[in-house]
Amino acid sequence: MKNKILFFENNLVKLKNKQKLREWINNCVADRKYVIICVNFIFCTKKEIKDLNKKYLKKDNLTDVIAFNYENKKNIFADVYMCYDVIKENSRLYSVKIKEEVHRVMIHGILHLCGLKDQKTKEKNNMTQFENFYLQKLKI
Repeated sequence: MKNKILFFENNLVKLKNKQKLREWINNCVADRKYVIICVNFIFCTKKEIKDLNKKYLKKDNLTDVIAFNYENKKNIFADVYMCYDVIKENSRLYSVKIKEEVHRVMIHGILHLCGLKDQKTKEKNNMTQFENFYLQKLKI
């Protein structure tokens, strides 16, 4: 079965170079020794992501990304919810283009699906290093 990477945009977000994004994501996942069956990148509102965070992760706060893998082991069949408003706020906070922050959040979600954690300081630092490593491979 050929893998699928789908993007569900809203009226605020229109991604460009989707095929290059798909190739980049596939290469990153393969590098981590995982296989994509299907990944849906879903842009959502602050309310939607906060509700998901509270319902499934028992956290009552906003976040930029939440990833759910419905498979196990090294297969990825997942939804990655991304909040555009939080991404936009973070792009201002970190003085980066919105497009760059969208890409960072995408790879952050993918890295979670590949087993990386970011709860502890050491895990966060490791996550950031891998984000930077894979972002350098994206040529858009």
